[in-house]
Amino acid sequence: MIAAIIERHGASNVDVRVTGIIQALAVKDVNRPLIIGCSCAHTDVNIGTLGCCVQKNGKTYLLSNNHVFGNSNIAQPGDAILQPSSTDHPLSDLVAATFVEFVKLDIAKANRVDAAIAEMAEGINCDTRTILGFPKPLADAAAGLPIGTVHKLGRSTDLTSGTISASGLIPVTVNIGGADYDFVDQIEITSPAAHPFSMKGDSGSVVFNDDGALVGLLFSGNEKTTTYANPIADVFAALGVTFK
Repeated sequence: MIAAIIERHGASNVDVRVTGIIQALAVKDVNRPLIIGCSCAHTDVNIGTLGCCVQKNGKTYLLSNNHVFGNSNIAQPGDAILQPSSTDHPLSDLVAATFVEFVKLDIAKANRVDAAIAEMAEGINCDTRTILGFPKPLADAAAGLPIGTVHKLGRSTDLTSGTISASGLIPVTVNIGGADYDFVDQIEITSPAAHPFSMKGDSGSVVFNDDGALVGLLFSGNEKTTTYANPIADVFAALGVTFK
């Protein structure tokens, strides 16, 4: 084959490169730069998903859930955030970032978000827009109440689609780390049981609409027909961040 190409185009116009096997990127792989929706979690958390990049005070951070990056209120600043998460790459600790802060989960009163941020380690970068398998780049939230079809890219079920079936739900009780927490003003997303919108390990994924505009931060579900997400505006307000 190479000889035929050289004969057709001329040796001076052909550059032969030995690359080894080339494979498609997957969210459970080691991804450098980091990508939206890849496997990523606190070193003591088995699995989780990197949502997207945000900024605060001129610095760029990674966004996910408290129970993914913050180890459900236990994490301390500087704790390692691994990519992929430990379940997906158990033979090596691939530190991609360090934990910075979470919005505390409160068992005694209603919560609005399950969110946390981490700072990328030296030499680590993130593709802030590309959504693998989706035709449009990730974009800042659109104005107005989210409705219709939404999508997410996550560690366990990759790229999926569902339909917003309710918003402003009060309350949604979610078990996190063995404790029950009440959440208010949440977004409900439904999908056929045969094609769940999310499963364990997808927590931390960002939810976006057909235009790629951010809608919410996925944090819970029944792994069948129903998924819940925090409204992205509430997430950004609670952490004091903006879309990167």
